[in-house]
Amino acid sequence: MRLTHHAGRYRLDPRLLAGVMLFALLALAPTAGVAEEGDLMSTVKEDPKSFKSLVEAGREYFDLDEQLWSGRKGFLAALEAAAGKGQYPLKDMDFLRWLVYQSRSFGPNMTDRKWQRANGIEDGKRLGPTMYSLKSEQLTITFSVPKSHPKKPKDFRKQHPRIDPYPLVLAMHEKRDYTNQKYPGQAAIQRLYPKKPWSKLFENWLVLVPVAAAGNFIDRNTGLVRASVLQQPFSIFWKHYHVDFDRVILDGSKQALKVAASQGVYFAGIVFRGKWKLETDAEKGIVRNFAPIPVYVVDNPELAKQLEEAGHENVTAGISGPILYKWMCEQRRKPPKKFKWTAQSHDQVLPYWVNLDAPKWGAPARNIEVEVVDTEKEPNTIKIRAVGVNDLSLFLNDDIVDLDKKVRVEINGHVEHDEVLVPPNERMKTVGRDLDVLFNREPVRIRSSMYFGWLTPARIVRLPVRPPAKKEEPKPTTPKDTGPKATPEEEEKAERYYQKAGVFEKKGNLERAAEWYQRVVDLPLNKFTADAQKKLEELKSK
Repeated sequence: MRLTHHAGRYRLDPRLLAGVMLFALLALAPTAGVAEEGDLMSTVKEDPKSFKSLVEAGREYFDLDEQLWSGRKGFLAALEAAAGKGQYPLKDMDFLRWLVYQSRSFGPNMTDRKWQRANGIEDGKRLGPTMYSLKSEQLTITFSVPKSHPKKPKDFRKQHPRIDPYPLVLAMHEKRDYTNQKYPGQAAIQRLYPKKPWSKLFENWLVLVPVAAAGNFIDRNTGLVRASVLQQPFSIFWKHYHVDFDRVILDGSKQALKVAASQGVYFAGIVFRGKWKLETDAEKGIVRNFAPIPVYVVDNPELAKQLEEAGHENVTAGISGPILYKWMCEQRRKPPKKFKWTAQSHDQVLPYWVNLDAPKWGAPARNIEVEVVDTEKEPNTIKIRAVGVNDLSLFLNDDIVDLDKKVRVEINGHVEHDEVLVPPNERMKTVGRDLDVLFNREPVRIRSSMYFGWLTPARIVRLPVRPPAKKEEPKPTTPKDTGPKATPEEEEKAERYYQKAGVFEKKGNLERAAEWYQRVVDLPLNKFTADAQKKLEELKSK
């Protein structure tokens, strides 16, 4: 195995060759407890300094100006040197996360007065021992930082290894928090996490509350999540603080439903609060988008039941306080290997590690179902069923599929062959891990965005979504015409079921439509039996 299939792209500039060779020799120096392939973290635990040269190369890479592209050569040389010893940092995801956290750079703490003046902060105020508020024309937030967090970026440089990253709770305040007119974020923190029962949160977690005018995180005209007041402050915050990107909890009321369904890629867990419920089919339909993410519902058992009925299989109903804090501490983000997704709006195009490049916004529905399987018949296979999408892209790492093997992709029954998956000069090879793809390739340039929760060193872009392949199936059974007849009450029930199925079919929710047609067929013979059976056969062919 090599670092990447695109080895030719990494021939070194002769003027830099001497320096790189020297660096490689340093990186190849004997180290204690060299691990076998796929077990690099055991070496880190035994002797954290054994990968010091690799970490230093990474730090130099992240510190250099992005335009100094030659700066990646030292980091690449160190990775190649590790590969020469049978160690593959881009393959071992646990080690890769550790390496990124050790190597990443930071901006000044946001309490730094010089940084505030340079970034137009109009009001920067300390609200408590660990709580601060910032306000500018573009940014209004309240946040809390544990006392143990380093005060200056240079403090990280003194530590080998660095301190562990901090989990973060991203809390959404509500309109009622404007009772504290000047600092609604502070009011939200005090309401959600009263100091006494939540003292450990402030000792061990980062807390961030972006502030939206009147508490509106959803645009009233478009129905889209307002990225400028939620995602943008979050993306600024993680550039300055040691965020654990795999331990981010979203905490909010009903508006958090749309955020969870649109930006689930960020979250390890979701907390829903307040006395509200799922009122429309549209709200119930987007629950599938965050079904892989554990949910905790505070003091609202009816909502918890609704979420489960809508298809969420990991819902905890409980109270706030230490019990909730314990649940938050247990959550870790993992890339789901099986999920369903509905794109109801333009902000719902990133289902975890799949991107919907060209949704058909005029179609009745835009749905995908994804499953990763590895069987003798379907080895290392990503299976996708897509409706209402023209093209999609995949962002992959070894937590999803084995990138040492050929990645088999099946979309709507069509197996996309090698000539589709890789460039012509790389046909018949596996999809390789690539340093540039990982850190500096569009559409997600994590070196500049510093969103190190997106560790995908392999990509398959712009795969076409063709109509479902026609499979030879047994001839459909004729509608039953014998057996018990429906009673008048059952005839009425059949009519209701049939009409319900028609509503879902019209909205494009074919899965739910099929469920209701099947209910009609399961009843004793009635006047809708034949039509429902015919509808089921039609839906199966779509």
